Amino acid sequence: MTGESRPSFLDAVLRYVTAAMPIVSANLRQGELIGLPAARWKESGPGYFQREEAVDLSWAVAIGKRTDELHALPEYQEAIEVIEANEDWRSQIGKLVGTPTTQTRVDAAWLIDACLGVALSANAAGKDAIEAARGRAQESQRYLDAREFIVEIFAPLLGFHAPELGRIEVTSELAIEPIGVNDMERLYSAGALLPTMPMVPFVSAPSHMVLATYVVPKIVNEGDKPPTPADPSRPAASAIEELLTCMRLLKPGHVEIGGQVHMMPSYLGRAFQRSHLGIAHWPFHQSYTLGTPELDGLVELWRQLHSAGVMNTRNLTLAARRFAYKGECARVDDQLVDLIVAAEALFLADADEESRGELGFRMSLRAALFIDDESRDLRSTCRLFMAAYRMRSRLVHGGDAKDVEVAGVVITPEQMVDAIDGLLRVALKRALRQASQGTRRLAVDWDGLLFERLEHPDSGTPLVGGA
Repeated sequence: MTGESRPSFLDAVLRYVTAAMPIVSANLRQGELIGLPAARWKESGPGYFQREEAVDLSWAVAIGKRTDELHALPEYQEAIEVIEANEDWRSQIGKLVGTPTTQTRVDAAWLIDACLGVALSANAAGKDAIEAARGRAQESQRYLDAREFIVEIFAPLLGFHAPELGRIEVTSELAIEPIGVNDMERLYSAGALLPTMPMVPFVSAPSHMVLATYVVPKIVNEGDKPPTPADPSRPAASAIEELLTCMRLLKPGHVEIGGQVHMMPSYLGRAFQRSHLGIAHWPFHQSYTLGTPELDGLVELWRQLHSAGVMNTRNLTLAARRFAYKGECARVDDQLVDLIVAAEALFLADADEESRGELGFRMSLRAALFIDDESRDLRSTCRLFMAAYRMRSRLVHGGDAKDVEVAGVVITPEQMVDAIDGLLRVALKRALRQASQGTRRLAVDWDGLLFERLEHPDSGTPLVGGA
């Protein structure tokens, strides 16, 4: 284009779209337009969404049959020249481009004609064709210019019901977001949310989902397989799991992740990948509520869990994690096993090979000394943990979960799980709070705590120190 300035990529694409739309729309033949199944969502009530079947028109065949005529247009050639004049863009054409885990071969013709297809579909739906093409062209330009990509993970919080709450920001890369109409199709298409009943177009959704982000480098190569890197999504996925741990520590109630949807970048638009999809325990809806006054407690638990003192106390992070795992189990015997593993990690971290006898008694005594519960005295707490430990031992050696008698009271396995769950929640919150106040590993002086309670029965303050 000698003697005149070259147009921007956006201007060149819009000129091409304007010139090409009448050519594609004229003399359409049967089979050139393809109806693709789509959906429109509407909210019929808080947490209740209805899916209405719809059809989106694909113009790919119509555009493909007119490729020679379209690509002979001077506006198309102008758009190609703009791409080729940019050395960085030109180096990506024909190459596999994307993230370390997902790459797509970039085709300049597809990139430009995708803007045309979007414009034609928008026009057929009665929308602004040029604005639709503008949006797609801007996405493609950002993709070509990028040096790295931001990937988003969406994870619905099944069981979470707090419709009055808005966005809850935990960190700059992690938030709890309300689920709206615009979120439903991607969650539904990825299988993260399912209909209330098969063949019924209604979805009962939780009020919120977790949104996490992570950054990955942009990969451009000739087709050689790059070395497999460490999973770049692992820190973000771990953050979601840790947030779930904090929610389960904060209060009782059933909440879990229905699955994680990774929104990956693409030069033809956004695409999703699925991971960690699972089936929720029924019934799961509206069983975990959270009010505005409790938000500070949730954020504080997150801060404590990521403090230097807690991070350096590995047995405490293990105990918190195994306590949270109880929420993943549908069987009461598996729940009890996870709870006792958490108790052992919290109360028996100092046990060496020479002093592992009578672990059940030691764990139970320490639990009774450490847990402040006004509804129980030391003896009843100790007896309860002893009974839970024996029940767990029977289970892991092939026995069945049976009722047990504690101080003349018959306790079912379900009641045992509820009781130990509540007591361990108190203990873990206390340990997290104490560990987060320092930077070194938390060490409880169990002997000092025992004699302190013997000498001063009314004292409930444990003696702790750094190790």
